[in-house]
Formats: sequence, C-alpha cells, structure tokens
Amino acid sequence: AECELLLRSCAQVAVTVGELVLLIGGRRMRPGPRSGVVVVNCRTLQVSAAVLASDSEDPPPRFRHAACKIAPAVPGGLERVLVLGGVSLSSTANRVYRSSEALVLELLDDDGSTVRWRTRRLEGDAPAEGAPLFHHVLCSFERGWRVLAWGGDTMDFDYDSTADFNRARRECAERSAYAFVLDVRTWQWRRQPLGGPEPGHRSLAEGVVYDDQLVILGGTSDPKPLRPFEFGELASMNPHVLDLRSWTWLPGPRDSGRDIPEPRTRFAVERRGKWLLGYGGRDAVGQMLGDVFLLDLGARTWCKPAVLGHGHVLGAAACCSTMCGGAVLGGLSFNVIIPKADALLFVAPPVKAVEPSLEEELAEGLWRGQK
Repeated sequence: AECELLLRSCAQVAVTVGELVLLIGGRRMRPGPRSGVVVVNCRTLQVSAAVLASDSEDPPPRFRHAACKIAPAVPGGLERVLVLGGVSLSSTANRVYRSSEALVLELLDDDGSTVRWRTRRLEGDAPAEGAPLFHHVLCSFERGWRVLAWGGDTMDFDYDSTADFNRARRECAERSAYAFVLDVRTWQWRRQPLGGPEPGHRSLAEGVVYDDQLVILGGTSDPKPLRPFEFGELASMNPHVLDLRSWTWLPGPRDSGRDIPEPRTRFAVERRGKWLLGYGGRDAVGQMLGDVFLLDLGARTWCKPAVLGHGHVLGAAACCSTMCGGAVLGGLSFNVIIPKADALLFVAPPVKAVEPSLEEELAEGLWRGQK
C-alpha cells in the first residue's frame, strides 16, 4: 500500500543516479514525502521516500519543472541533481520559479535514504533574462559539468487574447535561437547563439544527449500556458539534432522511417545506448496514448518494436509518466493519477535461419505490467 501511494503521481521528473531512480516533484492525490523525492532502487526493487537531512532546506514540491544529473561536489562523491524552473505546489504560494536560481539535490547515503536540498543563485545570461521558466528541456553534458536549457515557456496567457498569444509566441521564437549553458563549477549562465536549420520553438518537448549531440522530440510549436488541458499546435516527432561542439542544428534525414510516432506532448523517454525508448503521451485532441516507440539516435530513424504483454490495468494508456531505469513510472490516465510501475524488458528474438540485424534484436521488446 505504501509503495502504491509513493508511485501514485504524475508530472514528476525522474533522474537516475547509479542504481537509484529519483522521482522529484509532481502532482499527487495525497500529500507526498516532505523531501519531495521518491527513491526506486532498481537492484532491490524497493520504493521509499527520501528523508531530509537536518541541515537541508525544505522547498515545496513543484511540477512543470526540469531536472538533470550533474557532477559530484567532490571527486569520488555521489552525483547530484539540478532542478530548474517549474511551478510550486504549495497551498499557500503558487510561485513560478525563475531561471536565475536552481535547486541542487545531494544524496548523503548510497541508498538515497537521506538527501539535502540547497538553493543556488545563478549569475550571467540566464534564459529569458532570469524570468520564470517552465515546460523546458534541461540536459547535462561534459560529464555533468555543463547543463543546457532550451525552449519552454516564460509567461501565462489566454489563447482567446490574440495580443497575449502573439506576445508569448514572439518571445518564445526569439529565445529558441539560443541555447543557455550553465557552468556547474561557477554557476554562471552563458547565452549561446545557434546556427543551422532551427526547429523553432518547443514547449513540453523531450530532449536527450547522445554523442555530444542534443536530440529534441515532439512537444508543441506554440507556447503553452500554465493551465492544464490547453495546448497549441503539436510539433512533428521528427528528431532535431543540435551539435554541442559547433552549436549548429544538423540537417535531418530525408526519411525518418514509416514508423514515426504521431505528434504528442507529455510523453516519457529514456536513452539506452544509441537507442531512445518512448511511451505514451497525449495527442492533438487530448487522447491518452499507450504505444511504445524506438528511435535509432545514430541514424535518426524510427522502428516499431514488437510489444508483448500490457501495462498497468488502471492505465495501459497514460500521459505525464516518466521512463527511467527501464520502467514507466506514474502517470495520468483518464484524469486519474495512477500508481504505474511497468517494466520494459528486451528479450532475445527466436533463432532464425538468417542471423537477425541489431535493429531486429532490439525491436523484440517485452512489455510487462507490474503493480
């Protein structure tokens, strides 16, 4: 029962540190742990709530935020987690967090049982000049010493107000021409101009780093206000790739394959080697999706995995889940927050007369629902 309560969440952010999956923030049907961190141990399959250290700050949980793993504070130490932007879930203050400050999470035990939060003031050219930031992409690179923020939103607005919508769209379009790079050693932002064929603005997109490249998928090409169940035009799931050495968007392949997923927001992804796994989300008319998709990050082509089994009985289709450690965790299904914990496993394909390709082997996925 306690495990189900801890996993019954949506819109959380997941970060892997060693054998631990850290679920940070998100919405819940009941108040979550005071630390705002749920720990899933992938080795022991135990789920627990992290406890705050006596000298930790006590920030309220948030959603619409982003997080990534960063380098340890000392050589040989445990990796830390950087949390940027989002909206407070405090009942007393509906605060939208600015890009000029971040939370840093430190693990004080190898099992993640005790954690410490610290607020970091960030200097330099922050995204949108330090304005509130949400729905953005946040990824670390260079062994966790640098962090890239791109896209997302900075203001609330009403779609019925043409002036407000156009103002938000102009701001987002101008900002999409830059990446914002944070040096973790100095806590300084740098605004980096980008070249090449730009994808344009994205809100609620997903991004992963592979081979010194940032790969962006999905989301909306219109700005997205803070209110739920409102979204503009959805962007294609064609991958857009930013070279992190030349800071240039690379031309995409002429054909990403016939198995390209339909446009969506609030889907879950995880990189496994050169492959990106994805699940679920919400389509252009607000319907929940339950498909599994697979992208070859090197070739930037899609293939459709053969999926066996099914997801959680309460939510085979869901949005606002996270995928981390080979599992889909939490989510929203038909407006119900579900305690989802579905493991996606790879199995060897049947022996064939002709030796299968690597793509065929990886496409033989096994989807097992675990309550």
